[in-house]
Amino acid sequence: MLIIINEKKAKLSFFSRKAVLTSLFFIFCFFLKVKFVRAANLINNSSFEEGTNNWSSSPSTAVFNVIDTFKHSGQYGALLTKTSSSGAASISQKVSVESGKFYRLSGWVLINDPYINNAKLRFYWLNESGLKILPEAVQIEETLKDSRFQFLETELSLAPENASSAEVQAYVYLEGNPENPAVFDDLIFEEISPSPTLPPPSPTPTLTPSLTPTPKPPSPTPTLKAVYKINKAKDENGEFLSSVKIYVDDNYTHHYDDEVLYFCSGCECYSGVDCSFGEHKISLEKDGYETWQEIRTFNPGDNFEVSPVLKLSQNPSLVSSPTFTPTPRPTITPTLVVTLTAASPSGILAAPDLEENEGSAEGTDSAEIKVLGAEDIKKDINIKPPESKFKKNFLSLGAIGLGGIMIAAAAFSFFKRSGRDKN
Repeated sequence: MLIIINEKKAKLSFFSRKAVLTSLFFIFCFFLKVKFVRAANLINNSSFEEGTNNWSSSPSTAVFNVIDTFKHSGQYGALLTKTSSSGAASISQKVSVESGKFYRLSGWVLINDPYINNAKLRFYWLNESGLKILPEAVQIEETLKDSRFQFLETELSLAPENASSAEVQAYVYLEGNPENPAVFDDLIFEEISPSPTLPPPSPTPTLTPSLTPTPKPPSPTPTLKAVYKINKAKDENGEFLSSVKIYVDDNYTHHYDDEVLYFCSGCECYSGVDCSFGEHKISLEKDGYETWQEIRTFNPGDNFEVSPVLKLSQNPSLVSSPTFTPTPRPTITPTLVVTLTAASPSGILAAPDLEENEGSAEGTDSAEIKVLGAEDIKKDINIKPPESKFKKNFLSLGAIGLGGIMIAAAAFSFFKRSGRDKN
């Protein structure tokens, strides 16, 4: 009797195990056949056939318009660039979502210029107040240059519990003035709902009483990063600034403010710019403003957010004033002209005594002195006797002397004759 009872228990135990394993097999097949069903596109004017309607651009230097020369489909594509030489530009649109559901963003982008660093499709989860729930975006990035449109698609993302909308963005980062700007087209933001498809009935498998379960491989440990969110910088008056450069340990990251930096083991914020775990100095610089900086220690899982305020520089660079070289004044060499005039034939010609700061000589002979140039400079004084008057005086004196001699000779002859007559 005891043997019969044990045999019944063994049969019941065998069939119980068989039922459990069969149930598990059907459950496994059910999940294998799960598919995701796409819903309608939540983006308005996703192919830009209505121009720039429903979209907004950022920052103010962004250039956003539609073109018909480059498009993935339809008649138009969206061109996105900047008026300044470098930095980020984006277009965005807010769409409604439901928390607890899956969403995905996809679209087509054309980047074919060396001055385009990268292009992204990304979205942020927003609460009812329109604020970001998480600092990091769900995004997909493309850096490869190609003359054809490239397809980008983010991973599935579950809307957080307090999410009411999502901000969808098409983003481009420039390192110069591209000749061929980036073009976006056919953007899709959609809800992805898991919908099970039941498999057709299959015969019950024949199972052995004992099964050896296949060990599952260990789940990979997720790599945690440190997040450093830099909001758009402002000045002391609360006005937003543009083109504020980001430096890590005094190395330019080729990024501007309103950006998220990630720190992890072996991470680089830009080629050659180390952003691994540990202590780093973050600096923000803009011409005409003092450098904003702080030192942080980054560990796995850290999440920081800063809103920098830059102050005007107290020591602006001096603008050198032009140096005026005085024009040298010409050196004037004064010329002293002295005119001598004889007062009488019997006078003796003599040059008058020249005294400093005097223009005439005293005596019976008059002298006329003319000084050309500065009176206080006595250089190269030339005394020029008046040749015409001198000649006239010389001839007059000669004539007088000759006349005197002739008179004296006549008088001498006269007295000599008178003496002879007396004798």
